[in-house]
Amino acid sequence: MCIKLPDTEVRLKNRYHRLVVSHLSVNHRLAAGIHLPPTLGKLFAATQAAWRFYSNERVKLPQLAGPLIECARQSIAEACNDWVLVVLDWCNLHLTDHHTKKDRVKLAQSQDPGYELLTALALSDRAGEPLAPLCLEMRAANGVHSTRCDQPFKAPSVLDGLEPVMKHIGELDLGKPAVFIIDREADSVGHYRQWSASNQRFLIRADDDRLVMYDLKEQTLGEVADELKRQRRFVETTDVLFEGKPAVQFVAETTVILHRPARTHRVDPKTGKAKHKNIAGIPLSMRVVISEVRDRRGKVLARWLLLTNLPETVNAATAAFWYYWRWRIETYHKLLKGA
Repeated sequence: MCIKLPDTEVRLKNRYHRLVVSHLSVNHRLAAGIHLPPTLGKLFAATQAAWRFYSNERVKLPQLAGPLIECARQSIAEACNDWVLVVLDWCNLHLTDHHTKKDRVKLAQSQDPGYELLTALALSDRAGEPLAPLCLEMRAANGVHSTRCDQPFKAPSVLDGLEPVMKHIGELDLGKPAVFIIDREADSVGHYRQWSASNQRFLIRADDDRLVMYDLKEQTLGEVADELKRQRRFVETTDVLFEGKPAVQFVAETTVILHRPARTHRVDPKTGKAKHKNIAGIPLSMRVVISEVRDRRGKVLARWLLLTNLPETVNAATAAFWYYWRWRIETYHKLLKGA
């Protein structure tokens, strides 16, 4: 195995190499944590070596991420056909045993202070297996700590922070174009327009109440999906598992126009109150892929309304199955929390 070492002095390179090698001795592929290499047989020595390396100010996050990126490049070449799927998702880290830390922030969905982690996880477009994280960003009181920057930077809004991550991943020379897969948090007309203008490919779950133009009239995406069902446009595609039980995926597709102005939601740092602003934009034509997971009796167990600007060479069934693999990042975050 070839290990890419950070661009730093020889002493730190050797220490980094020992730390990486120590992780190769795990008994299970999902095992986590620092494991003792043969050269550091005592727990204190191993802990001290890790602390000296990680706390060294000359070792920056982009250097630490270097071997992960190289691992991704090699894995993508072997595991991906035409695209690399990049799942983006956020995770709250409470770290309750670190209650004395002063750099925690107030989390949006919790009264407990902590940290907010954004992960960009690469998946295979062939089988959906996780390959490597391409970018990690953690929001703390002094800013966002990112594997794409040497220094923390001021935290943007959650969705405004995605385009720099997308551009960064596009510059990593991964060998395959990226498709960004995001849950409903990213259902934003303004950002759809922004990402399309910068030639980013995405597959995003939209809200049923999203208003669009379809069949020359304004309708919600939920109404569009119901109309396709009345027209018997759904096609059985593949067997899947839903909550551990066998199910079948059905898919339908059409084109809609996003015509409404974008509406920004920003919090005034002085007053703490939300400020809203409507921003007009050009109508944006997009594919909508409706995926229904049904049991063997035809009962709908789940329905996803997916907006995408993927080319027609990626058929609806494939796009729907790609989104089905999005849950892999949930497992990844559970592993991080349990490490």
